[in-house]
Amino acid sequence: MLTSKVICFSDIDDTLTNSKRKLVGEACAVGSVGLDGQPNCFMNQKQSTLFNWLNETTELIAVTARSSRNFLNRVELPFKSYAITSHGSVIFDKNKEVLQSYKDLMISSYEKNKSSYTESTSNLKEYLKPFISTGKLKLSESPEYDIPFVQVIKTCEGIDEELLAYVFTEIMGAKIFSDELYYTHSNGNNLAFIPKFISKEIAVEYLLDNVLENVENRPKIGFGDSLTDLNFMMKCDMAALPTKSQIESDLINF
Repeated sequence: MLTSKVICFSDIDDTLTNSKRKLVGEACAVGSVGLDGQPNCFMNQKQSTLFNWLNETTELIAVTARSSRNFLNRVELPFKSYAITSHGSVIFDKNKEVLQSYKDLMISSYEKNKSSYTESTSNLKEYLKPFISTGKLKLSESPEYDIPFVQVIKTCEGIDEELLAYVFTEIMGAKIFSDELYYTHSNGNNLAFIPKFISKEIAVEYLLDNVLENVENRPKIGFGDSLTDLNFMMKCDMAALPTKSQIESDLINF
């Protein structure tokens, strides 16, 4: 019998959970832990109620920028269905095994312009050396399938949006990343350079077209907070966002 459950694609950070600094009200559940194993993201009572309701009554699918290792080892939310991780470069099945057909697609897409991706990564590391050596910035690659698809720059102490904006301008001016091959994602303390064959939208579309059952008859809802979430949210019939979000701020400033 084909399932008729509502399909929900949801971002995690700043949508279902928040850091202690951003959390509204009291924490009642842990959303994720840090490298030291200590809680670093939480849910208030409303968020916990929402997650539990969605997880029990819908097919709730995580859609996160977190790396696959981070998702598996540090996210505490008991998702039951598929999961999209690492900005959309990895899809896990319901048993938390890598979806092989999607992995093959990602590797094949990378190989088409491998030399360009490798050169961009090398040039970025060279440019960032002074910032990394002085402890101002750090570069995270979080390889998937042993390939460093996504390059993420973060400040080492707190959130320094001015420094990230300066670095972004310098990187774009030096044409380290080709506009034809990469796009950027910026939210808070994260500045990411991502190959265009990778996105949450592409991964959501892949599940809808190739994996999930009876999608034409099932309502689909997208939950997210950042501007780059909008693309996958628009693949759904309806979209929802937290009232305190990057999307809301952008709409207010429009």
